[in-house]
Amino acid sequence: MLLYTAINEVSIQVLMKSGVITSPRMFYNVYSVISFLAYLYWFDKILKLKYWKWMILVVFLAATTYDLIQEQEVKQLFKVGLITQAILILSFSVVYFSRLLNEDRVIHYWRIPEFWFILGLLTFYVGFTPLLLMTGLELGINRVYSISINILNLILYGCYIIGFYVTAK
Repeated sequence: MLLYTAINEVSIQVLMKSGVITSPRMFYNVYSVISFLAYLYWFDKILKLKYWKWMILVVFLAATTYDLIQEQEVKQLFKVGLITQAILILSFSVVYFSRLLNEDRVIHYWRIPEFWFILGLLTFYVGFTPLLLMTGLELGINRVYSISINILNLILYGCYIIGFYVTAK
């Protein structure tokens, strides 16, 4: 997933600088769908969602389809799909942390890779959701949005790095 993220970002930069595309929105929309499917698979392995994963998948795909019908794929990010994704990932995170609190291994939480991955996701989506809700309101937050997304990505990938470091130990 991290390799796909890197390839996606490099491709966008190259295509934007060469003038082939004028907006990266379509790439980010495809990325958001693929990343959510990867997160859903990963959370299913951790939380054992059973039949819930299919209902969650249908809800997410319905929200994304709604955005496609509204022709949002090029104009802006999939707002309804991303809000649905954020709510679901925040819900998964709460379920994971509540289960972790009921286990003995919570004493050494810093040694659990999943803790770091989910902490990064939780932090990212807690910050990203209000920003997403404010886009399109013509509030002139483009610079704040860019800076905030960069900081949230640093936190997210920093938590990923810690999670991989803990895994290697």
